[in-house]
Amino acid sequence: MLAVLSVLAATERRSRLLAERFAGLSRCGELDGLNDAAWVQAMLEVGAASLRPQVPIAGYLSHVEGGLVVVDACAFAGPPAGDAFAVLGPGDTLPVHQTLAAQVAAARHAIAWDELTRISLDAVRAKGWGSCIGTSFPVGGSTHLLIFASPMPMSRDPFGDDDRAYVDVLAALFANRLHRRWLSDRMRYAAEHDLLTGLPNRTQFQVALRSAIEAQAPFALAIVDIDGFGEINRAHGHLFGDELLVEVAAELNGIDEADLVARLSADRFGVLMRGAGCDVALTAGLARYERRFARAFSTGDRDGTRTIDVTASFGVAVFPHDGQGAEDLARRADIALEAGKSRGAGTVRRYDAAMEQAFQRGRISRADLLRAVQTEELHLVYQPTFELESRRLAGAEALIRWNHPQHGLLAPSEFIPFAERAGIIGRVTSWVIDEVLRDLGRMPHLPAEFRCYVNISAKDLADEAFVDQLRRALEHRPGLTRNLGIEVTESAAMEDLSRSADALSQLRALGVAVALDDFGTGHSSLPYLRRLPFDILKIDRTFVHEQPSNGRDAAVGEMLCSLGRRLGVATLAEGIEREAQIAWALAHGCRYGQGFHLAPPQPFDDLRERLLREV
Repeated sequence: MLAVLSVLAATERRSRLLAERFAGLSRCGELDGLNDAAWVQAMLEVGAASLRPQVPIAGYLSHVEGGLVVVDACAFAGPPAGDAFAVLGPGDTLPVHQTLAAQVAAARHAIAWDELTRISLDAVRAKGWGSCIGTSFPVGGSTHLLIFASPMPMSRDPFGDDDRAYVDVLAALFANRLHRRWLSDRMRYAAEHDLLTGLPNRTQFQVALRSAIEAQAPFALAIVDIDGFGEINRAHGHLFGDELLVEVAAELNGIDEADLVARLSADRFGVLMRGAGCDVALTAGLARYERRFARAFSTGDRDGTRTIDVTASFGVAVFPHDGQGAEDLARRADIALEAGKSRGAGTVRRYDAAMEQAFQRGRISRADLLRAVQTEELHLVYQPTFELESRRLAGAEALIRWNHPQHGLLAPSEFIPFAERAGIIGRVTSWVIDEVLRDLGRMPHLPAEFRCYVNISAKDLADEAFVDQLRRALEHRPGLTRNLGIEVTESAAMEDLSRSADALSQLRALGVAVALDDFGTGHSSLPYLRRLPFDILKIDRTFVHEQPSNGRDAAVGEMLCSLGRRLGVATLAEGIEREAQIAWALAHGCRYGQGFHLAPPQPFDDLRERLLREV
C-alpha cells in the first residue's frame, strides 16, 4: 500500500511540475517585448526554475567557436549551491574537448547525465557539476548549446522523457528568437557593408563622415580609384577583377587602424583619415597608401602565384579647409581625383579652388551641345596657313569654339571629347563643314590653291554615312570642292586603319584634300602609314617648339621633313613662334607653316580681308 501511495505522490508531483512548466511556457509570449539580451536571460531563468524546483540549477546559452565553448548568457535558480559549484558567466570559455559539448551537439534531441561524479572531464569536475541536461540547435551556421547543470546528482529523481522534451521545447524557442536576430543582423550587415569585400558601403561611409564632421576634429577624405580597372575586367574577366578588388580592399583596410576604409563603387574606395588634419600627417598618411600600390597584388590565391601590378589615383579633401559638409567634401575629393586622372594614372591630388571652375566647365550635357548646334552659341575661327618661302596665305584650319551661356568660351578640348562619348560628334562635324562652306562661298575670287581644312574625329571616319553627307553638302557648292580639306590626327586614323584608308580614299576621289595632323606623336609604323592616302603631313608643334636649338628635336624634325619628301607629300610645321623656326623649316624642305608668329586664329572676315589684299 505504501508503495502505491509513493507512486501516486510522485505522479502528482510530476503532474504539478508539468502544469507549472506549461504555465511558464504560456507566459513566454509576455516576454516578447524585451530586447534580445533580457529575453534570453528571462527564458534561462524560467527553464532553470522549472526543471527541478528546490534544486540548485544553472542554465547556460552558449555557442561553439573554433575549439571553444563560449558562454553567451547564464541564469541560476534554486537554493545556494555551495562553493564547489562554479557558475560560469557571459564571455567565459571552456575547451570543447574538456566538456560535454561534443556529445550534446552530436545528439539529435536533448540528452541527460544523471550522475557526473565519475566522468573524467576536467572542466566538468572543476566546475562541480553533479548532473546536467542539454541540447543543441543551429543558428546561421553556428552551433548553439542550451544546457542546464546542477551540483546535485539526479540518481533519486532522474531526468526523464518529459524533461528532455521540455528542454527541446525551450531550445526551439531560443532557436526561433536567435534566428530572427541573426536574420536581422544579416540584413543590417547587408545594408551597411559591401558584400564582395566586407568593407563598409557608401551609406555607412557617409554616416561616418557626418559623425566626424560633428566631432569638429580636422580629418582628410581620400577617394582611391584603381586605374584602368575596366581594361583589367575586359582582359582577364570579371571573376579576376572581383578577386583583385577583394585583395585591394583587404590591403587598404589594414594600413592604418585609425582610418575607415569603405567601398564606394565598382573600383573606387573611400578612406576617412581621422588623424590627417595637418599637412605633415596628411602627406605621411597618403604615402602609406601610395606605397601599397608599388608592389603587385595577388588575386585570390594566397600563395602569390597569380599577381598583377596596378596603380591607383587619389583625390583628397580636408575638413574644414576644403568643405564644411559631407556632400561638399565628397564632391571636392571627386573633383581632385578627376583633375589628377586627367594628367595620367597614379596621381595624388588635393583639392584646390582652381579645380572647381575647370570641373564646372566640364559639366556640359548632351542637350546643351545639341542646343548649341541649333543656335548661335558655336562659332569658328580660322588659323591661317602660309607658304613659308613667299609668306603668302595658302589656306586655313577651321577651329570651333563654344560660347557657353554659363561657362563662357570653351575650347574644342573642353567639349569635343564629350561630343564623341555622347554620340553627337557627327552633328558637330556637319555643322562645321556647312559653316566653312558658307564662309568660303562669301569669297568672290577664291584661289584654286587655297585650302581650308576641317578637323574630323575617329568616329567620323568610322561612320559609313560621313562621306555621303560630305558629298551632298558639296553638291550645293560644287565650285568649293577644290578649296576644302579634311584634317585627321595620326592616332584617329590608326584606330581602324582599313576603314580610315577607305574613307580617306573616297574623300580624295571627291577632290577633297587630306592632311594628317599631329604627326610624330602617335605610335604608327611606316608600313601602316604608307597605306593611308593623304596630301599634307603636319609636323606636330612638339618637334618645332625648340627648333633649332634642341639637338634631339632637330633630328626628329629633320627626319619627319625627309619622310614627307620620301612619301611624296607636302609638309607643314605647326606652332611657329619665332623667325628662326621658319628658317629651320625651309632649310629642311618644309613648305608650309602656321603659328602665332605668322598669324593668330581669327574670324573669317579678317581672313577674307587678308586674302583679298593678296589676290
